[in-house]
Amino acid sequence: MSFVENTKLLGNLALALNCFVVAACMGDGNSTTTNTSRTATFEQQAFPRLEQTVVLSGPVGIPGETLYLPFNLPAGIQRLEARFVDGSPDTKLGLGLFGPGGAKFQLSDFRGITGEERREIFVQRDAATLGFTAGDLPSGEWQIAVPNFLNFGGTAFVEVKMFSQNGIVDADIVNLTKPVIEPVPEMVIDQPGWYKGDLHVHTVYSSDAFSSGSAKTPREAAEAAKANGLDFIALTDHNVTVQNRKLRSASPDEFLLLAGEEVTTWQGGPGHLVVVGLDENDHIDWRFRPEFGKYARTPLWNENDSPIIPLLETLREKKIFATAAHPYVVPGAGSDWGFFQDSDLDARALPDALEIWNAEFFASSGDLSLRQWDLELSRNRKLCVNGGSDIHGFDGSNPLGTPYKIGTPTTVVWAESLSRRAIIDSLRSCRAYITKDPEGPMLVIKSAEVMMGDTVVASLTDLVPIEIEVAQAMAGAILLVFHNGAPVHASILNGDSQSVTVNVPALAQGGVRAELRPPLVPPSYPTPLALTNPIFIRLANN
Repeated sequence: MSFVENTKLLGNLALALNCFVVAACMGDGNSTTTNTSRTATFEQQAFPRLEQTVVLSGPVGIPGETLYLPFNLPAGIQRLEARFVDGSPDTKLGLGLFGPGGAKFQLSDFRGITGEERREIFVQRDAATLGFTAGDLPSGEWQIAVPNFLNFGGTAFVEVKMFSQNGIVDADIVNLTKPVIEPVPEMVIDQPGWYKGDLHVHTVYSSDAFSSGSAKTPREAAEAAKANGLDFIALTDHNVTVQNRKLRSASPDEFLLLAGEEVTTWQGGPGHLVVVGLDENDHIDWRFRPEFGKYARTPLWNENDSPIIPLLETLREKKIFATAAHPYVVPGAGSDWGFFQDSDLDARALPDALEIWNAEFFASSGDLSLRQWDLELSRNRKLCVNGGSDIHGFDGSNPLGTPYKIGTPTTVVWAESLSRRAIIDSLRSCRAYITKDPEGPMLVIKSAEVMMGDTVVASLTDLVPIEIEVAQAMAGAILLVFHNGAPVHASILNGDSQSVTVNVPALAQGGVRAELRPPLVPPSYPTPLALTNPIFIRLANN
């Protein structure tokens, strides 16, 4: 039964009950005025009053396009419902909502959006479909947004129902109030150290996670992460940020919840951008597009689309961490990163990092991501890496069918404190390594007093000493060191910890990184045990 059918049923039940109340209260007929007042009050509290229904339609275009369907919302509306109706493609369409402030890129009156898993949504002053913003419904021109994931042609039909002040679905909802928004958490532990986190976590506010049947609320996800040995997680739901508005009350003691978003350009390209370190009211627009490459379709852009560079520049100004999620997963299907040709021409089109290890390393084409990262390092570009579980459901399996938990992998960050500002600053400075889980090996590199993520400035003929430290590993594991993608060291650990120094020529500049692989016993080899961020090398006066 749909929510619209539920609404009708509630209305019918309320009407029947109302008739019972009227009959009981009329008595001998001497209190007709009082009884009429009571009846009117009950009607106002008990069932919705439908004021207007419109059916909007338009062509969905090709994958990657978004259809906008405007409609006029009259004054006095308290509840809005929208759903796909007969004639629309059965799958692969999203459903979003913009208020009268418009739909312009990054300046829109955005109210929420869902993936293909939901076919109907509602918004009212004190409640809304998960992922949508409850609040006032001012009169004016609103817009339904229909992102097209994989349909080639077809027409979307969306029914919009508008209910007046009497449009209260539940009889116990009388005094409607806006949900309270809390400031995001800031300082948790004021001391330096290594802090373990998962930078890619979905909750019930992502429609695909919700449909898994085992997604968690922000509080439940934080508790699961803390129980698994983590110090922080970032909530990164698809294109929505409602989940970030009550993080203080959702945070366990001595645990940091970071406000984030997986900015998802949907199927058809050109990729997903995970952003972490948002404020409670921030929302990052998903409608950025590449100007070059296989996903570039600039003739089809409209006023609501944008190149990526202005968006990334805004994120840098606000000191928000941005990383390209699973950049080489299933190339061509729309989840891989489609902006590398833009960044080939302008380094500003690179985010802060690549999410080089997403859930299961091999299945998400992690080695292709490593190759791209090495290429960028060889170009003397400062580009960090991180990991993320991309967990949607907490039933122990991911969309690839591989068993895993939150914190698989774990990004371990050196920060001055367990706080939003310190963690984000360290991530943007490449002061982190990735390990297979919260109990995985430690792997760090430095050069004298220069720590991981910093830059060694050297002369043309210098050899730069790179010190690698391994701990909590296993005998037989393979330690590899690369300089701009070229191997410069390989050794087999003879115990669970080891220190190695490697000298690399400064002439090549770029970056030096290390990785730890398991013993050569198939099929375990493809997935690393740990990966570092680089030490950068630059020539003096260059």
